[in-house]
Amino acid sequence: MRLIICIILMPLITLGQSGIALQESGDAAWARLEKMGGQIPAGKEAYQEYLQLRPLGKKRYEDQHLLTRMQLAEAFWQSYPLHSRRQDALRMFLSANPYFIAASGNESLDTIEKQPGMDWAAILRSAVIDTAARQKWLTTGNRIVFSILNGAGTKEEKEKAAFSLFARDFRLASGNFGLLPRKEAEADYWSAFEQVYWKSFLQRFREHMQQFAELAVLPERAKDFLSALKGYSPAVAAIFWNELQKETSKANQDGLKLLYQTATEQLMALKLERGEEALKMSFTALDKTEFQLEKLRGKVVLIDFWASWCKPCLNEFPHLRTMLEKYNRDGFEIAGICLDNESALPRVKEIIQENKITWPQRFEGKGFHSDTYRLLYGINSLPTVWLLDKSGRIVSTDARGAKLEPLIQKYLNEK
Repeated sequence: MRLIICIILMPLITLGQSGIALQESGDAAWARLEKMGGQIPAGKEAYQEYLQLRPLGKKRYEDQHLLTRMQLAEAFWQSYPLHSRRQDALRMFLSANPYFIAASGNESLDTIEKQPGMDWAAILRSAVIDTAARQKWLTTGNRIVFSILNGAGTKEEKEKAAFSLFARDFRLASGNFGLLPRKEAEADYWSAFEQVYWKSFLQRFREHMQQFAELAVLPERAKDFLSALKGYSPAVAAIFWNELQKETSKANQDGLKLLYQTATEQLMALKLERGEEALKMSFTALDKTEFQLEKLRGKVVLIDFWASWCKPCLNEFPHLRTMLEKYNRDGFEIAGICLDNESALPRVKEIIQENKITWPQRFEGKGFHSDTYRLLYGINSLPTVWLLDKSGRIVSTDARGAKLEPLIQKYLNEK
């Protein structure tokens, strides 16, 4: 009997040791892949070299980086089926989104882009693309996600994979949208065009929310989708929030109930942004003081959304300090909303000290993509500043630089 037990146990021990080795190998592969997810390019010297490149050279540099990340992510997915970061590797594969500029056939563009006043969007529209490589990336992503959706995974795993595919296709569509040759004189045409252009994504999101109606992640998915859409088509994003609110108003599933609440909050946030309602905001600042915006009614307040990696934000701090020193006695106040993640807190504190910032700072520590206020108010880029009048209504979303002081004076003088 003992002999039989030993025979059975020995293969198990061997498999266990192999599993440990595979896990360690997977950890090393993930570490390499994770490094590829950062800013392009990494390192000060490489970044300076990158800055010297012309637009087409930068795009090629970025393309090579993204292609490498895409290949590493696919290899990780195939090689480590039991690794805990496998879903993250899939997300990185789908989000790589290279432009797939062909290795040959674009020589004339190098000459064209040197011409003064050349439209960069027109150059990209003219670029020869490696369509075979692009189609392979799309097909591979589709195949992997469909295998997950038809597999034995959890509902949460399937939802995550499905939304990653949705996000990939949205990024492709938004990239193409950004290259369209729009003109202000054609505003009515483009307004109608935008509703048609984005309609299929609303339908896909409807299908997604019905398929995963009980999951609590749905509100975050809606905010990710529509806050990104707002950066391209604000009016369409508002229309979509209205439709989602109506469609979920009588829902019974938990996820859809939460989505209804979120849609209601987002529509209120849009009213705030349009100055239709007074802004309400309260938080515990980094210095542990309690900030309540409502207590500042009767004053002109600047809300400054920033992050340590936003150089224009940092460059604005001396000017903000000067404005506060000059107009604080007259009733001007500032509140900062820092959108960094927790790991950047030491650097954030250094910046505050270096710039002698005295106004309250909100720091949630979730990072730009997950910060509650960013998602609630649809902040899609930095720097973003809001100037509030004495009633607490947003009167400007572009009060920076030379524009700021005249606006401060204007609204301080209002009764």
